[in-house]
Amino acid sequence: MIRRALLAVTLVLVLLSVGILANDVIMLPPLTMETLDGGTITDVDLQGPAVLCFTIADCEMCDEGLALLQAAAADYPGVSFYLVTPGGGVAVEDLVADKNIEWPVLLDETFLLASVLAVGRVPLVVTIRDGLTVGRAERGFTDEELRAVLDELVAPPDPNAEPVAAPGSMIYAGFLRLSEPMLTAFVGAECPVCHRMLPQLHAIAEAFPVTLVITEELTEPELFASDATRLTIALDPQWRIADLFEVMTVPTLFLWNEDGTLEWAHTGYVENLANVIETFTARLGSPSDSPKVDPADSE
Repeated sequence: MIRRALLAVTLVLVLLSVGILANDVIMLPPLTMETLDGGTITDVDLQGPAVLCFTIADCEMCDEGLALLQAAAADYPGVSFYLVTPGGGVAVEDLVADKNIEWPVLLDETFLLASVLAVGRVPLVVTIRDGLTVGRAERGFTDEELRAVLDELVAPPDPNAEPVAAPGSMIYAGFLRLSEPMLTAFVGAECPVCHRMLPQLHAIAEAFPVTLVITEELTEPELFASDATRLTIALDPQWRIADLFEVMTVPTLFLWNEDGTLEWAHTGYVENLANVIETFTARLGSPSDSPKVDPADSE
């Protein structure tokens, strides 16, 4: 059932007329990560104030950045510090021993955290408060730059401040004018992975606004048909909307706050999308509005 395709035109007009007004903030997704000592840490543990230092072993620049962070950490007693590496092994164990690192070491073996936070070159420091990114110190940062980021983390939030950029992510937030939060899913008519996700998207759309942007000629509209009350479908076979959002492949998902800021973005299949939505609505203080999806409905 194709409804309200006019939304596509509306989005284009809004984007072209308003432009890029602000940067984006990234929300940590629901996750569980192993630590080097055999424990586990979840996204709840990382609510902050926290500092994530992405690094790898046998990297001279990483050693220099880590030394700066260790020296600065003593001046921020209320902040939790974490080292994040792609995996464990002897090299990482030697790094921890040689540098006398006492922080938890997170093993991001699936690169989930690095992907969400758009980590490129390391070392990279990301600061987190209330589950949202606050600032970053990019590779090659100085002690002054690092401390500026840490000072911002511990400073009282300014309610009038613009959202802090999380460089590297795909979407510029702040240009959408929404009446409520919304999940936007760019999907392909001929995309098998997208088809696998459709039951989840339809189930979520029973209680939470979902916009499906279909990026190919719709040859089988029945695949996307649903009676979900919060579902909107927009057609974008020429990738006009997708290009504006810098979508490179499908499926790509964006979760928007009602003020137009981006809370979460993901490319590829999501095992339990309902968890993402429930976590988001809970952080808004409205867990009762979270869509409760029967797992059987998503299979």
